Amino acid sequence: MGELLSDYSESNYDMFGERHSLTQTDGVVYTPDAMWMVDWGLEIGRVRDDTVDEDIEL
Repeated sequence: MGELLSDYSESNYDMFGERHSLTQTDGVVYTPDAMWMVDWGLEIGRVRDDTVDEDIEL
């Protein structure tokens, strides 16, 4: 994208943990000089957690 901007994308799938999840992360990193860096990211996904008691009111 250039010297000032770079982008990234990541997929994460957890099948063997207590909470099964599938997430996608996308972002842009802006580096105007050696002292500054700004990272904008968005993570979207789904977590299925069977360890929560559904009868408990939150």
